[in-house]
Amino acid sequence: MPAKVLVRDLRKTYGSVAAVAGVSFDIEDGEIFGLIGPNGAGKTTTIECVIGLRDPDAGDIQVCGLDLRARPRDVKEKIGAALQAVSLQDQITPREALELYFEASIHELGRRAFAISERLHPEPYRTYVVDRNINYANYCTARCIFCNFKADPPGMNSGRKELPEGQGMLFDFQRDQDVAMWMQNTYIPLDMLFIAGDGRIVNIAENTVPMSTRIVSSARPVRWVLEVIGGTTRKLGIAPGDRVANPNFKPR
Repeated sequence: MPAKVLVRDLRKTYGSVAAVAGVSFDIEDGEIFGLIGPNGAGKTTTIECVIGLRDPDAGDIQVCGLDLRARPRDVKEKIGAALQAVSLQDQITPREALELYFEASIHELGRRAFAISERLHPEPYRTYVVDRNINYANYCTARCIFCNFKADPPGMNSGRKELPEGQGMLFDFQRDQDVAMWMQNTYIPLDMLFIAGDGRIVNIAENTVPMSTRIVSSARPVRWVLEVIGGTTRKLGIAPGDRVANPNFKPR
């Protein structure tokens, strides 16, 4: 069986610096493959070339039998990458982030995300996404609908530290399913409202513990999770069985 990833004589230079000089390797089906070396050895550049984030100067790269340099879009449909660190640019909108991280004309997730954004907000989003923690910001960009949510100010990338009363963030999971949430990267207590596809609140987790990695379960299948500042549900008398009504909230 041919190798799933084949790299031959890969080369990449930056000015007079040869970051990658003639690297070759194969990765077989099911193999766990690692690159080991000191800082500056070219590990990151090699990986970026292999997954199509950076154009090599020379060499051959094949992924699943496809020539990366000749068919980059086809290759990108077959791979996924979890990078060590990724940042969203300051004052970038959710739509702009989608345009940056998804090729909507190719990826089904990108198409779905754009369809959601266009249905809920025909005008371009004006809510900034400036929390650049990869585990939080990218997930929210891909799977959430921002409803007047104020993220951290520019320069703050350590997690949510405020959520004004009357504002919140709505997670859309596309269909009713069991959902698990947590509070990592969040410095303030939140109320989590677990909402079924018909708009009915089926469960509420009040004043969830900031920075906790404890799983907060929906307990029952839900489509949406609405996060608001802690204490809101008790203050407003919101309880399971109530229904959510909002111009942007249209159960299918």
